[in-house]
Amino acid sequence: MSSTIIKKLIKKSIMFDDGILRPHNKGAYVDLIDAMEKEENHRACAVRATGTGKMWLAIKWLKDNQTKPFIYLAPTNIILNRFVDSLLKIYSPENSGEIQTKNFDEKVKYLEKNFGLKLNLFTYAKINRMTEEEMQSIGAKHIVLDEFHRCGAEEWGKSVDRFLELHKDAQVMGLSATPIRSSDGKNMVDELFNGKIASELTLLDALKQEILPIPKMILAMYSFKDEIVSLQSQLELKKFDSEKKKEIEKTLREIKQRIGQAEGIKGIFRPYIEELIQKKGREDVKMIVFCKDIEDRDTKMDECKSWFDSKFKIKKYSLTSQERDLSVSNDSGELSKKEKLSQKVLRTFEQDNSKAVKLLFVVDMLNEGLHIDGIDGVIMMRDTSSNIIFSQQLGRALSAKKQNETDSPVLVFDLVNNSEVLMEEIKEFKEVLETISKNRGSKSLEEMIEYFTIQAEIIDLIQYLKDISSSFEERIVPLVIYCKNDNTTLADIKFNQQYTIDGEVYNIGYLINALRQNKKNGKLNPEEITRLEELGMVWDKILGFEERIEPLVIYCKKEQTSLADITRTQQYTIEGQVYNIGALIGNLRQEKKKGKLESEEVKRLEELGMVWDKILGFEERIEPLVIYCKKEKTTLADITKTQQYTIEGQVYNIGNLIGSLRHEKKKGKLESEEVKRLEELGMIWDKTVRVEVRDPKPEEPISNQN
Repeated sequence: MSSTIIKKLIKKSIMFDDGILRPHNKGAYVDLIDAMEKEENHRACAVRATGTGKMWLAIKWLKDNQTKPFIYLAPTNIILNRFVDSLLKIYSPENSGEIQTKNFDEKVKYLEKNFGLKLNLFTYAKINRMTEEEMQSIGAKHIVLDEFHRCGAEEWGKSVDRFLELHKDAQVMGLSATPIRSSDGKNMVDELFNGKIASELTLLDALKQEILPIPKMILAMYSFKDEIVSLQSQLELKKFDSEKKKEIEKTLREIKQRIGQAEGIKGIFRPYIEELIQKKGREDVKMIVFCKDIEDRDTKMDECKSWFDSKFKIKKYSLTSQERDLSVSNDSGELSKKEKLSQKVLRTFEQDNSKAVKLLFVVDMLNEGLHIDGIDGVIMMRDTSSNIIFSQQLGRALSAKKQNETDSPVLVFDLVNNSEVLMEEIKEFKEVLETISKNRGSKSLEEMIEYFTIQAEIIDLIQYLKDISSSFEERIVPLVIYCKNDNTTLADIKFNQQYTIDGEVYNIGYLINALRQNKKNGKLNPEEITRLEELGMVWDKILGFEERIEPLVIYCKKEQTSLADITRTQQYTIEGQVYNIGALIGNLRQEKKKGKLESEEVKRLEELGMVWDKILGFEERIEPLVIYCKKEKTTLADITKTQQYTIEGQVYNIGNLIGSLRHEKKKGKLESEEVKRLEELGMIWDKTVRVEVRDPKPEEPISNQN
């Protein structure tokens, strides 16, 4: 533990003698408490990899403040039940097994009666059904938003915002492994926590620090075979010179040799399952199988016996979020009939120690918020282009392994060739393994490093054949059209630039980078190089710091202003391309905070007026209200609680701002001049706002996040 954390511990009188937190989470807890005390809105979040024990941070916080009203919000009743069961293990370890068999209400009452806890445990769906009066009556002092990325859902987001607005004095702890929503790309750290993360632990960092066990990833080479056959057919239709044809044939032979050792799917599973059984000393194997949909699950369940040798006994279990009873809304957190069935399936699977290979087939479940003890690995049958979903599925195996089980490997079988996602994962995992290998020499680690290297090379070779299978001219069509329509050259294309042609978006920036890489690797012929140079290609162009901040430089020059004036969500259009300059400013501030900017880069930004620890001034803060009153010829008295207003394309939540200002006046946080300024705009301080009560809606399915 660092000296800085130790000093904070002494100052805040935080004790860890209760054994709730593992060492890697103690520093995170101190950082969260420190941030909640320092932040003006008393909010702080931790982004911690799946399986590293985020939930225990909330339990520790409750334990340290158990006499105060405590609110725990989560997406599902199943997660609420898991939270309560974990509390029982801490407060009543000798009776936890017996009490866990009781219903939800009985477990909560037991904890409140015997240990003085003041628990309010709700799903986000329940909060969405509450009236404002019901929300206010809770009187929260400590609020946990578990899996807080789920607060980005449209309906849930509004109700959570309203709930937090009514409990401004409460401290708020957010927990998530994946704050960026894969469904819409929204970063909920920005939305709820002013873009600040109090503590972060990525999956790769957790592996590097050996907090999580190192997985043995098996990228099933057999899954490449169909792709190779398809590519070979396409290539046979193309006309190549003899030299190119020899090169293609050589590449095909190399790939076939590397994947030719596979004996079908049985040959993939057999050696790893046998090794696992040998290391565990018993024929007891548990794997989670991720499927695409219910139909896919049913097919895989029918054929799974053919995956393994007949000597292995196979037992099948099944779960899917699509079969949960979403029509039932339980205000108390009590599980619905089908949720209880799901829990029963999970527990039966978890407690099954029979001599067999046990497979739990899941659809849209276990991606988040749920952990099962004793998992030996996962089988990925669901192809995905989402790093978030891939990491969540991987984490289901890593989190389940206990410290004393590290001798038995964690197996991750990818049977659907997620090469686009896995390419980067492979490289990063390889780097992690190399780091650990330096710390502790291991033959098995060296073998895994070699294995990842081979996998990466195969994927590279296949990508090369894909590039060849589409003619060069076909591949660069978007670049040709871009240059012609925009009367420019390839040299002007930014590294992440997109271009729309007939309604279809092309990542021309990525294409340029890929072509540069192809030339570097000798995969472009002289004619192709000449063709690109005719379009203005610059081969050795690297995105430097100056190019990265170019939109900020242009903004300051054209608008005759400085970086200090840029708001958090501000965008700026340069020659038809929209740049998120507010987000860029936020990223640069975060990089400086983490020491990732060079001194020259810091100086360059300060020359442009960068303010590193900027606090929004009062007049700047209320500017949207002033503009609203002036343009609409009205007063602040007419603004409703959830009202938004658009100024030059930017949307402002002026209703929320009014509510915040009223609360600050009530707490004496506004200066007399500020009060007077708002009253000049027609502010009414004690105005009661009515809230529309909507019909109850079912919980948002977990699948919405995928």
